Amino acid sequence: MEGAQADKLRVLFVDDDSELLRLLAELAETWGYEVRSQLDSRQALAEAIEFQPDLVVLDAMMPYMDGYQVFDVLRQEPRTADLPVLFLSGTGHDVKNRIRGLEKGAWDYMTKPVDPEELRARIAHHMGQRARTRVAADREIDVVRRTAVFLNHSINNLLCTIQLAADLSADEGDPAQQKRAAMVAKNVRQIHDVISKLRSIKRVVLTSYVGDERMLDLERSIESEAPLLEGASEVPEAPDEDA
Repeated sequence: MEGAQADKLRVLFVDDDSELLRLLAELAETWGYEVRSQLDSRQALAEAIEFQPDLVVLDAMMPYMDGYQVFDVLRQEPRTADLPVLFLSGTGHDVKNRIRGLEKGAWDYMTKPVDPEELRARIAHHMGQRARTRVAADREIDVVRRTAVFLNHSINNLLCTIQLAADLSADEGDPAQQKRAAMVAKNVRQIHDVISKLRSIKRVVLTSYVGDERMLDLERSIESEAPLLEGASEVPEAPDEDA
C-alpha cells in the first residue's frame, strides 16, 4: 500500500451478490476505508492473504464454500488467523446460525437487509479496536527493537573481547585450541545474528516456554506476511521518547 492508501484501515467484503457487494464497497469507501471485494468464496483466503484487511465482512450463505467454511480456512492460515470477521446473513431469524458464527470466534453478526448506518457504526467500532491493536503491536515491536539496540551496544564490546582472546589462543598453534577458538567464533556470530533479527521484527509472536512462561518466537516474528499481532499483550500508552 502506497501513498494516501497506506494509513487507511482496510475492509474486505466477501459476498456472492454482485450488486450488494458493489454497494457495500462504495459505502465503505465513502467512510474512508480502503476496500476490496470478492464474489467467489473460494478466493477469499488468497484475497485476504494479499490484502491483509483489518476487517472481513463475510456473507454466511454462499455457493461453493459458505461463510462458516471460509471462516475456518482463514483461522487455519497463520497469516489470516487473527483477522476480525463480521458475518452477514439473510436468515435473520435463524438464531442457531448467529450462535454458530459467534461461537466460531466471529467478532460480530448482522442480518440482511443491511442498514447502512448500523453497518457503518459496527465497522467503526471494530476498526477502533483494530487500530488500538495496531498501536499496541507497534509499541511492542519498538520495545523489542530498542532492547536489541541496547544489547548490541552493551554486548558488542564483550563479544569482541571474547573473540580476540579466542583468536590469540588459536595463534598458539595447538589444534585443540584452534578448534575451541573456531567454536567461540561461531557462537559469537550466532549472538550477533540473534541481535540483528531482534532489530528486524515485523510483529510480536509469543510461544510456550516452560510452564506458564512464554517467550518471543523470533523466526515467526520476522516473517513479512503475517498477522499484525499474535499472542502478545497490549502495551499501556506511554509518552513518545527519542530512540
